[in-house]
Amino acid sequence: MTTEEKARGDHSNEEEPLSDQMREEIDLEEVQPDRKIQKWAGIVLLLLIFGPVTVFILNKIFPPHPPVFHRQVVQVIRIRSRQMYHKATIPAGIRSFRETIIYAHVPGYLKTLNVDKGDYVHKGQTLAYIQDPELRQALEEKKARVRINYLTYRRIKKVWLSHPSLISEQRVQEKLAAYLASVSAMRHDEALVDYKTIRAPFDGMITHRFVDQGKLISRGTMETTSIQPIVTLEQVTTLRAYVWVPADIAPQIRRGQKVIAKFAGLPGQVFTGRVTRYDAEENPRTRTMRTEVDIENPKLVIHPGMYGQFTFYLKKYDGAILIPGMAIRKEKGKGFTVAIVRDGQVHIQPVETGIDNGDWIQIKSGLVPGDKVVMMGKWHVAEGQKVRAISYKGVPFRAARQL
Repeated sequence: MTTEEKARGDHSNEEEPLSDQMREEIDLEEVQPDRKIQKWAGIVLLLLIFGPVTVFILNKIFPPHPPVFHRQVVQVIRIRSRQMYHKATIPAGIRSFRETIIYAHVPGYLKTLNVDKGDYVHKGQTLAYIQDPELRQALEEKKARVRINYLTYRRIKKVWLSHPSLISEQRVQEKLAAYLASVSAMRHDEALVDYKTIRAPFDGMITHRFVDQGKLISRGTMETTSIQPIVTLEQVTTLRAYVWVPADIAPQIRRGQKVIAKFAGLPGQVFTGRVTRYDAEENPRTRTMRTEVDIENPKLVIHPGMYGQFTFYLKKYDGAILIPGMAIRKEKGKGFTVAIVRDGQVHIQPVETGIDNGDWIQIKSGLVPGDKVVMMGKWHVAEGQKVRAISYKGVPFRAARQL
């Protein structure tokens, strides 16, 4: 087999023979490109060339506005001078202005008891009566003895005046002394009989009752620990509080100072009292001074034993500059400062503080009336920063939700 035949055999094994149409010669000059592609290519080329030029010309004719940066909004209050009191609030209990435990001065059976706990009585009103027939009989005997002694004295004196030589003057004086002694004994029993009727020593309210009607009452003596009392009477139209004032404000306590009292059991009610007296010395163990405050209680709404808060108005300041405590800035290593706004610009101003009553702080120096102090946003501003100031609206109170 010849070489040409081998080549033909190999070619026949690799591919099929081409058709006559495929074997025709292709003329490349007759091939034309797609017109749509040409059109879009031209448009893209024009945009690439003239687009930047157009944008540049438009920016020259219509320059863009600079970006607007919104200023930070802060809430401020305007400072003004006002009247201020240096106040101190101290807790204390309140008690009746006057209290007495009433005992019986004569023994006997409690015949009547006209009052009970919670009754309001007036001075001189009969509270109880003790029955003692023996004391009444003893009084009648003393009255009879007085009459006899008086008649004897009159007869002796008449004889002595008519016949001085028959009766000595000494005997007349002895009869007079006997008569006066019997009168004194009668007066004593009369006083004891009067003590059988127990009367109120002052206007007040019965707060305790210890016995019932018909009980045998013992005589009250100096040693009343073993004697049972009848009732306790307290004067409640005026109440008294013993307030232990701390040493730092004790030198500022004066008679007649105004005191405002509030009690947890009487929400929303405010009572006014006055300082009436104080010890003028401090307790060495507690470093406090006992101060008495009297409060009028005409409607009897305050009960002895209540616990309340007593606010003392110590000193008055006119024209004081006050700011809320939440406006103060305190940075580590620095003193007190506040952020104020002037002409839309923030200034960090050092201040000297004075009295702090919890809600407001006195500013001694650093601020003047009319300054705008930042309340909300004070920690988000810096010196020289431009801000937009609006009036302080405060945080509305919202009750806690019940879960």
